[in-house]
Amino acid sequence: MKKSLILFLIGISLNCFAQKDTLPYFKKDGKGKYALFSNEGKKLTKYNYVYVSDFKYGIAHVAEIRIEEDDYSYLLNQGYLNTKGEEIVKPIYDEAQMWEGQKLFRLKKEEQWEIYDFNGAKITTTTYDELGRLDDKNGLIKVEKEDYRGYINRKGESIIPCEYINLSSFSQGLAYGYKQPLTNNKIKNKIGHYSTHGVVDSLGKIVVPMIYDEVLAYKNGFFRVKRDDKYGFVDYSGKVIIPIEYSYVQHTASSNGLFLVEKSWDQEEYFINLENKKVFTPVGYDDVHPFLENSAIVKSKNKYGFIDGTGKLVIPLLYDRVTGFESQLARVELKGKIGFINSNGQIVIPIIYDEADTYYFSNTYVKMKLKNKPYFFDVKGNEVSEQEYHTMQN
Repeated sequence: MKKSLILFLIGISLNCFAQKDTLPYFKKDGKGKYALFSNEGKKLTKYNYVYVSDFKYGIAHVAEIRIEEDDYSYLLNQGYLNTKGEEIVKPIYDEAQMWEGQKLFRLKKEEQWEIYDFNGAKITTTTYDELGRLDDKNGLIKVEKEDYRGYINRKGESIIPCEYINLSSFSQGLAYGYKQPLTNNKIKNKIGHYSTHGVVDSLGKIVVPMIYDEVLAYKNGFFRVKRDDKYGFVDYSGKVIIPIEYSYVQHTASSNGLFLVEKSWDQEEYFINLENKKVFTPVGYDDVHPFLENSAIVKSKNKYGFIDGTGKLVIPLLYDRVTGFESQLARVELKGKIGFINSNGQIVIPIIYDEADTYYFSNTYVKMKLKNKPYFFDVKGNEVSEQEYHTMQN
């Protein structure tokens, strides 16, 4: 039985080595050019290439020309080979890049961009000045033409017209843009500048009209917008929910529908609701923060605590430093030690540690340190093993 098992394992090992040895390899001639050979030594290509890469996904990047200029060199006539020596992308391109996640090649010849798949099939041809990375979620490719930006799909069709001076990558299916004042966008603000910031979705639909001086990230159903040095909030349809009349409003919308605002710089801050009605004015504090989850940080005499949605102090002013709540936990510091409390003010992770690997409990687990020794906890304050921590982190 033991003999059979040993022979079986030897067979597996030999098979693994055999599989590894079946990979083709590149060989250089006396002129510094490479050719591809099979494992049996059969020549699969001519000695055509001055540059070759290792095989990845069964594909190697190759080039036929290298230009040397002082301390700088670059490749021309670039393409891609498979393990059979077939040129799945002909080596004719000035630029060549593999998009691994999308299994595509991004190629440029003179002023023309092309996209091929890993089988060597052409996806699209474009004449844009620059071709950006394909977005994994919506399949759109950022393009640039004469300093204007837009998005095309994999077929090369324009989805978002190339008429934006600046256009972000997509986040939550949205791109934030700054548009040149065109004939349909000539809307001046009070200080004589054109207001042309807005938001567009992955279908090319304008979500927030291009009429603002500034638009901040979408959160909890709303965008913060700025116009004429005043702030407010609009919803996903672009409808104004909080009038654009405040000198200050918090950067992103709170999940409980309360917004910290200031009518003018010389007035007190207060909280309003979605109907733009004052809910309460926090009194007696040196500093007040917007709500995270259902609690807002307040500060008085260098001590921090939390209030609820009615303005009631629900967690006393005890701590030297705090962060807002996330996953119903807030990090707190007291006399140089760190821990976490819940929204009732109960200590979940003791305030005895020297370090924590996060300010906000955004992950399922947290790593704490005491005298350089690591400790690991879950969101309920249960201590867990280092193995479980790393398994969940990955």
